[in-house]
Amino acid sequence: MTLCDWELEKTIRDGELIIKPFDTSLINPNSIDLRLGDQFLTYLSDDTVVDPFDASTINKSLKETFYAKSIIVYPGDFILARTLEEIKLPDFYVARVEGKSSLARLGITIHQTGGWIDSGFGGTITLEISNVNKRPVKLYVGTPICQMAVFLTNPPHVPYDKRSSSKYNGQIAPTLSKYWGNTTYLPEEDNENNR
Repeated sequence: MTLCDWELEKTIRDGELIIKPFDTSLINPNSIDLRLGDQFLTYLSDDTVVDPFDASTINKSLKETFYAKSIIVYPGDFILARTLEEIKLPDFYVARVEGKSSLARLGITIHQTGGWIDSGFGGTITLEISNVNKRPVKLYVGTPICQMAVFLTNPPHVPYDKRSSSKYNGQIAPTLSKYWGNTTYLPEEDNENNR
């Protein structure tokens, strides 16, 4: 079941679902808008192949973190950002973040496929912003950038914040990929000279 406007407001006011800062004007019929935060992270241009299982290829020296009041997203850009709001989901809710249709009509995407939020998660949402338009688009900090739908679920045996393998719980800044932490599914060595 998707929570509707009055259910969203009630669960936030009752402290079940935590959204800080909270503004009632951001509630939609079946979602709540989240706003663009002021911290950004972008990968620098480099020929180093990114290997998701090798943390050194997602190196801090190959990215730039910056603060701004607005950003211009150029065609083909890929920028990690964060929501202004910090959220905390209880064990009986899951959520999904989607883009705003008005920004999508300008070519702005806010996630590549990472829009799912497990029950128990707490922190800001890292946004994976891209521009598929042929023209640059300016985005302003503090304006609605995405919308979060919240769904009722059965509580899992081990919520996200209780799992030892959870990599992003408590994140506040835009967070680089930690896929390299998935040691259960390490690939076999590539014997064809990395193709």
